Amino acid sequence: DLVNHRDMNVDPMTQEGTIDLDNSADPSGITILPDGVTRVHALQGNNVMTFDNLESNVSYRAETGFAPQSMCTTERNLYVKNFTDRTVSVLDTANYMYYGTKPEHRESIATVLPEDEVKTAEELRGLQVFYHARAPDMSPEGYISCASCHDDGGHDGMTWDLTHMGEGLRNTISLRGSSGTRFGNLHWSSNFDEVQDFEAQIENLNGAEGLIEGQTFTGDTSPLGHISSGESEDLDALAAYVSSLGKESVLRSPYSCSWGGRCSSESHNGRWQFIAYGCVDCHTGKAFRDGETHDMGTITEVSGQRLGSLLTEIRTPTLIELWDTAPYFHDGSAATLEEVMSRGDHANMGLDSREQYNLIQYLLNLDKLDYIDDDEPFTP
Repeated sequence: DLVNHRDMNVDPMTQEGTIDLDNSADPSGITILPDGVTRVHALQGNNVMTFDNLESNVSYRAETGFAPQSMCTTERNLYVKNFTDRTVSVLDTANYMYYGTKPEHRESIATVLPEDEVKTAEELRGLQVFYHARAPDMSPEGYISCASCHDDGGHDGMTWDLTHMGEGLRNTISLRGSSGTRFGNLHWSSNFDEVQDFEAQIENLNGAEGLIEGQTFTGDTSPLGHISSGESEDLDALAAYVSSLGKESVLRSPYSCSWGGRCSSESHNGRWQFIAYGCVDCHTGKAFRDGETHDMGTITEVSGQRLGSLLTEIRTPTLIELWDTAPYFHDGSAATLEEVMSRGDHANMGLDSREQYNLIQYLLNLDKLDYIDDDEPFTP
């Protein structure tokens, strides 16, 4: 509500004041055409724009390039940025506004020339797969893409119940800086040993057919005992894109003094607490992780299992981007870093309140510039 400056959806647990975009994934942009009565949505996961005339109650869909996001409109044309297509789509909307005909796709304008593309051809194809909720292989009804939970390689701040997949409550992990399996097996429980194992989630979490022909992962098939690479060009491309998310993808910390934050004595002292109290033993090196799994006293009854068996240890998470990756722990049970320090082995470190504050300031200050270089050896 732009008049009263408030959300029309007063109660977020209801559908009142919301828009139902049926069989659609990842709405990423919205605008009103110059006629004042047509609302346009960019559906990033479906590669389409929806046009809804609020007076006549008539709707149309028009195809664009891959992953349409932001847009702008003139009296005649709608210009749409297609993120993974590296183009701008030009849609003729004049006849639609004045005569009610379907919007027409006029042309696509390249925004990135092939010689300027920073990703390889395979990585770019993988980026397009990552953002696409294509039915039926990625999503049975076009609702879910990889980007639905990991938009721009990040995380959705949600905790998902994966009990039906032999796991438990799992906090979405940011993929930024992960470089695929460079730092060991994937997921909190280390249950994937290759990026291509995300085929298991496409099939069993998304409920889709998957990128490998046929049902690949059933209750008897462990991702650790199955080689998924080489079985699908799209899946290998997806793995190539995820593996390309190295240091360049890491976000700058607004708390870092090299990025506009304040170089405080508290964060400087916190670094010494980080070393003195043994945090560095697990969150070691410039990757701020050891690539191992540990029992830190945070496993509870809602932690579930690992591949349908007993869960005894959790993979060490990186500390990079802690300022952005709340909630914390594998089950998302800690909303703040203060809560992290009050749980499990962290609570037994012996920090007084001042030392804890200093340590948290240091952790928030960790920045992209502190992170391991892509060509630097990682030794677990």
